[in-house]
Amino acid sequence: MYKDIYYDDIFFNPTGLKHAQKLITSENYYKRIIEKSYHIYKKLEIIETDTLLDIGSGLGDVGKNFSKISKQVYCCDINQNFLNMAEINCQNRNNISFYKIIDFDTPLNFLKDSSITKAYASEVFVHCYIDTIINYLKELKRVLKPNGLFLFEYCIESSRSIFIPIDKNKLEDAINKLNFNIIKSEPFTTHTDKNFNGIKLLLSNEKKI
Repeated sequence: MYKDIYYDDIFFNPTGLKHAQKLITSENYYKRIIEKSYHIYKKLEIIETDTLLDIGSGLGDVGKNFSKISKQVYCCDINQNFLNMAEINCQNRNNISFYKIIDFDTPLNFLKDSSITKAYASEVFVHCYIDTIINYLKELKRVLKPNGLFLFEYCIESSRSIFIPIDKNKLEDAINKLNFNIIKSEPFTTHTDKNFNGIKLLLSNEKKI
């Protein structure tokens, strides 16, 4: 199987602070962080008792925002340099922790069963092949509490190679087999590709009757 862009060490190979500085000084970086945080907050209806999971947490800015209004935030990423910078960024917060994804078959093996109330992977799975997404969904089925929520996006078509289109029917079949409920499905676009066509899904970890 081809490597996911999300897992490709060549594509994501920052040189520590230099690469992080390039990210945060890019146009509208903090504006996008605020918009992203607000969007996730509204969709998941985050409250102070929530234990959150941030998949593909990057420099930790979204997780840091949520650490101020929730009980605990677990952040994970494949990139150790990003995680190192995120730990520095969030060093004054004692309810946020960071983990490197190592096992791609069980990527959330650092979490206990039924330990997460709400999870999100913001603009992460648009870079992943369907097998990777399904592996995460299997793990989320294990770590989410009953009725826990998961918010993510995926790509259907794109003109840019950094995005990986997947089969919508195959993904929804996997979602059904795992007994997730699709709470909401809506179109998703990105400012980096005018030809991008994607979907944003909100799932609930509850068995269908």
